[in-house]
Amino acid sequence: MKDYIPAILVALFWGVSYGACEQSLKSVDKKIFLLITGIVTGFFWTSYYFIGKSENKIDSIGLFWLLVSVIAALLGNYYCLKAIEQMGSVKASVIEISYPIFCALFIMLVQMKITMNIQQIICMFIVIFGSAGFMWCGRN
Repeated sequence: MKDYIPAILVALFWGVSYGACEQSLKSVDKKIFLLITGIVTGFFWTSYYFIGKSENKIDSIGLFWLLVSVIAALLGNYYCLKAIEQMGSVKASVIEISYPIFCALFIMLVQMKITMNIQQIICMFIVIFGSAGFMWCGRN
């Protein structure tokens, strides 16, 4: 169970972050929000880098995947903010929680193998169908 604690904490903190983002966007311009969060994030991770030891290793394949990850995260953060701004944090988070299917499909495509068992796939689809139901019931 202790292996799941970091993932549960991610859900907790992202939930708070989404809610705080919605409240912030009521009185803070989206560009200012992105700028400030980017600067604070940069300072934090720069400080983190200089604390403790680091192997400082990177190869060309690692660099490629690092760039893909960074670009995808930047786009994801932008559209996350846009979704929260347009539909509110609760609706946006219920819909974005369907991202595991894209993660699973991407990893299976890259690794060319199925990386989950049938029970995990069923549970993932329950989340997906729950998100789809939320969108369907919320239509005007």
